[in-house]
Amino acid sequence: MGCIIRYNHHGIEVAVQSHLRGRHREHCLCSQCALFPTEGTPLEVASEIEGQIQPIVDWVTKNHPELCPKASILYAYCQLFGLTTPVWECPDMIAQTRKG
Repeated sequence: MGCIIRYNHHGIEVAVQSHLRGRHREHCLCSQCALFPTEGTPLEVASEIEGQIQPIVDWVTKNHPELCPKASILYAYCQLFGLTTPVWECPDMIAQTRKG
């Protein structure tokens, strides 16, 4: 694994393993799909659903304060839609110490 670095991506400072920075498209099937959205569409979708997601974030935070709401929602999304979505970058990443 590479060391964790931080940089600005889409206006948000995120953490990423240094050797993976900018390489997510090499591994993402979506970027190779004819149905992949255009540049403006993801922002339009994000602004449309933002108000709908916040209550879910609040619920996870209240009922499971030990969990990351973003990861919890993403994991649920993957289960619902049969996807695998590795997270390469995250603004809230906190490195953990692995136990031997």
